[in-house]
Formats: sequence, C-alpha cells, structure tokens
Amino acid sequence: PADVRDAAIADKAQIAVTKAVQAAQAGKPIPAQLLPAATDLAGDFYNLGRCKAYPETRTSGPICHFGDKRSRNVLVVVGDSHAMQMMPSWIAYARAYHYDLIPLIKVGCTVEQWGGAVPPGVGQGSLQACRTWVAWVEHEIARLRPAQAILDAEYNTSGSGAHQAATLSGFGKVMVAIAPRVGKTVLVSDVPFRNVNPTDCLLKSHASLATCLMQLPGWQQNLDDKVLAFAQSKGAATVSVLPWMCSNGKCPLVVGKTVTYFDRSHITKEYAAEIAPGVARAINEAVGGGDQREGDSALLAVQQAVQAAQAGKPIPSQLDPAATDLAGDFYDLGSCKAYPESHTSSPICHFGDKSSHRILVVVGDSRSEERRVGKECRSR
Repeated sequence: PADVRDAAIADKAQIAVTKAVQAAQAGKPIPAQLLPAATDLAGDFYNLGRCKAYPETRTSGPICHFGDKRSRNVLVVVGDSHAMQMMPSWIAYARAYHYDLIPLIKVGCTVEQWGGAVPPGVGQGSLQACRTWVAWVEHEIARLRPAQAILDAEYNTSGSGAHQAATLSGFGKVMVAIAPRVGKTVLVSDVPFRNVNPTDCLLKSHASLATCLMQLPGWQQNLDDKVLAFAQSKGAATVSVLPWMCSNGKCPLVVGKTVTYFDRSHITKEYAAEIAPGVARAINEAVGGGDQREGDSALLAVQQAVQAAQAGKPIPSQLDPAATDLAGDFYDLGSCKAYPESHTSSPICHFGDKSSHRILVVVGDSRSEERRVGKECRSR
C-alpha cells in the first residue's frame, strides 16, 4: 500500500482531480477503458459485509477489527454507508499510524436521525432503530475508550433549513455524548451529491468529460462550511473531502480512467482506494499527529510499564521470552556482519525496499544489530 506519510503520494489524487477538470474543460473525450466500466457501476462500493448493522431493523453490529490489530490505541469510525464507502481511507490511516480500527456502521442511519427533530420524509420506518443504534454506539465508545473517533455520515442531500438544523443536531448529540470518553474526535465532511446518475451520464449519447462535469452547488459548499465550523466549535478536528472530489467548484465524474461515483451519493471502491493515502494524511495532520511511527505505541507501553511498577504490580506470570531463556535472545544478522573479530569486511546485504533507488546504510556494532527488525538477507 502507498505510504500515506509521503506527501507526494498523498497529494497525487488531488492533482489528478485538477487535471481531470482541465481535461473536461479542454473538450477531452471519456476514456475508452473506464475503471469500473460504465455498465458495471451498480453496487461498486466498499462493503463491510457482516461488520455493520444491517438490515434497517438491526440496532447493533459485530465488533470487527482492521488496521493495526495489535495496537492498544483504538480508533472507532461512526456513521452510515458514507462512512463505509471511505473504509480504504480509515484503514490506510490506522495502518500508517498504528490504530486498532473498529467501524461502528449502520447503513441508512443518516445523521439527521441521530438526535433532535427530523425533517419530513427522513427516516420513515427506521427512526427508532437508528436512535437505538446511536445509543448502542455511545455505550460501546464508553466501553472501548478509543484514542480517536471519526464521524462521517450523509448530509449533502438537501439545503433546507430543517435539514441543516437536523444535521447539526445529530452530529452535536453524538459529539457531546462521546467527548469525555474519546481522546480526539474527527469529523470528516460528506462527499458532494451529484446532479445526475453516473451510469446515465456516461452512457448518454454524445457524452463527454465536460457533460459529466458537475458544478458544485453553492448550498452544498455552504452546508459543508457550517458543518465543519460547528464541529470545530465542539472541539473536534475536521477534514473536508472536497479537494479529492472537486477543483475550483467543478467536480469530475472521471479522474484519469477511474469513475468516481457509482450512484449519485456514493463513490466507487476504486476511487475510494485512490484517495485513501491523501485522506489518511489529512486526518493525521488535523489531529496534530505529526509523522508518527511504530515506536509510538512502544513508548506508550513503556510509560504504562513504569506506572505499573510504581503501583506495585507483580511481574506477569507469562513473560516473553521466559526469564530462564534470556541468554542469547537477541537479533542476529547471521552472515550479514563482520564476525569473528578477525574479519575486516562483511557481505553486502539488503533489507527494506530493495527496489528503491535510495540507499540507507547502518554503521555500528552489536548495538546497531539488536535494533534490526524483520530480517531478509541477501549477499552479493
């Protein structure tokens, strides 16, 4: 997978959106080979399978783990199908910055139903199940005590005052409820709602990149701004996904050869994967995480070990390695070192990304050797 900590990789998708808009404005045709094909768009989305609350009557879901499942730092994602479609981004973030990712997803439970008055026509027949699920989510977060929570749900379907009020009320209810139990909350904006069905647009006679280029409605931009500002007023970090969907207010349906949406409000799984590195990096920047590395979880473990010692905790009965097996339990480079003492040179061995043009050398004695993890030695 792409390294989300590489700014060039993370920014690649945004640059591609700008180029897609330029191609449409220049009258370029739709590529002959689309991914997915225009006739295969239906159902082309990221599906969590059993790891979601579905069908509509379900009021809870299984606890599934993604990302770094060994990490003690839990990340929960709360939302509906719009959170589910972004799973490649959440997984990329969790893997890069070492979180145990647990999605708490209920399909069809849009944010307007999370709390407060509901606009006419919203949640008919499923409102009670949705709110029962929200209560379950709040209970699970209280139990899990996650380091971070990401909120993402559909709201870009209407600009009415009632809809906006219900959107802010829903997000506000959950943010206030979970705030004492979460290290940091992040609200990720909704993807724009398209004006035409993608399949219809692409298969229409004389279709082109220009005819499928959507002007972002002003009400969608305004609603995005209100939602993000509201979340910030509640102490949450925020990320807007608009830079990966539109450029200068124009939203392409095709970026490169990839179709961005499979229906009017959901992105394709292919495009979700393409934007994942950039979105993941943006989340990390929003929470002020910096360039975290695998050692961060180890540093936390050391702090917890000191606290345990100061609290008078006993030595665990099962140690790894056992106290009687400590002798010789060290990382050994084998033939990839100058040994015994009479040797004045050593084989040239390669580790890490062996296809890279950049070389990192490590010079030292056994102290350097013991820091080497994940051996794969090849001499030349």
